Amino acid sequence: FETAPCEILVGAFIFTTKQIYKQIGGFDAHYFMYGEDIDISYSAELAGYTNCYIGDITVLHYKGESTKRDKKYFKIFFEAMMIFLSKYYQKNWINYQVLRSGIALKYLISIIKFNFSNESNRIKVEVNKNELNWINQLSELKNQSKQNIVLDAERFSYKEILSTISQYNSSNTSFYIHPKNKNYVIGDDKKIIRI
Repeated sequence: FETAPCEILVGAFIFTTKQIYKQIGGFDAHYFMYGEDIDISYSAELAGYTNCYIGDITVLHYKGESTKRDKKYFKIFFEAMMIFLSKYYQKNWINYQVLRSGIALKYLISIIKFNFSNESNRIKVEVNKNELNWINQLSELKNQSKQNIVLDAERFSYKEILSTISQYNSSNTSFYIHPKNKNYVIGDDKKIIRI
């Protein structure tokens, strides 16, 4: 919840002025996905600006909704890293080759891990609306073992919801958020359940 300088900003929520955006060249169209935020952050740093994380603003970003984590995801992600590498590090041949080899190796390891991962780890657990546990007060979460917990944005602020999810996060608990004035909940497992 602090405000501090940081090298890379998350592309889902970046603010800058039009003047700075134009000066640093905006988003690079060579990236399809997964690298443009790294590139624009680095471009700002090279131009002498400092990127800052503002911790007292809450933004709810459902990470990973653009693609599922499959072989195509790994290919797109590592291609983006290669674009970044060739754009900024190609002048120093030795560093470039070492970093390029490292990215290629990491890509191969990721694909191998994906291929050998247990298929059941990639299957979403089915949850129906009758299995959801709605919380009326945050104190109900202490010493409780309920799964599939719903935090209602009508009752709690998004800041309280995100803080609660961070505090009580565990492998046997899934959290769902009920957005204001909506007839569904959105889970941390990326599942949307109509209510």
